Amino acid sequence: MHLPRRALAIAGASISLLGVGTVAGAAIATSPVSNGVIYGCYAVKATNGSHTLVLQDSSTSCPHGYTSIKWNEKGPVGATGAVGPQGPAGPQGSAGSTGAQGPPGPGYEIYPTYAPGGAQDVAPGQMVSVTANCPAVSGKTGYATGGGVVTYDGPSSGDPQLHAPDLRMIDSYPYPGSSAPNYNTGWTATMTNESSTQTESFQTWAMCMYPQTS
Repeated sequence: MHLPRRALAIAGASISLLGVGTVAGAAIATSPVSNGVIYGCYAVKATNGSHTLVLQDSSTSCPHGYTSIKWNEKGPVGATGAVGPQGPAGPQGSAGSTGAQGPPGPGYEIYPTYAPGGAQDVAPGQMVSVTANCPAVSGKTGYATGGGVVTYDGPSSGDPQLHAPDLRMIDSYPYPGSSAPNYNTGWTATMTNESSTQTESFQTWAMCMYPQTS
């Protein structure tokens, strides 16, 4: 059949318009994903146990022979897993910067003190203990940090020489040993005279420490 040239031109224009409409329809087509939900269709009829699955735009119907299906784009949060093993120790970090100098601590003053009453006589074969207590200085209690004795070769009533050859120290220690707040506020020494004829003497001394006054 032969169509006039004018009829062929009209038919060609119709085909062109149909093509334009198809392109516009594709531009406004919806997505198969909407609000976190994925939409699809699967074939009801299986082929060797498998069903064809296709994505389907939301708000549209599945073609004939297909059933709609949808699933969430993001699943629920899973349970917390078990704690893993401890990793190896990391390398040692670099040394930090030097900190600021702290405030100065309290100072102390140290004074020696002797037992009152001068030297103590020790008769032949006798043993004597003498304590030198730290006196209060400016209302502050002193604490004995050390102590000892000075010995004399003769009785205290005379003018004996130092270093009695027959006096032997039995013990030397801070006194008293407990009962705070008067802990170690003096020094005690015990001497024995091993001479059978000569009375000798000694004097106990203590090195006393006091908080420094401002």
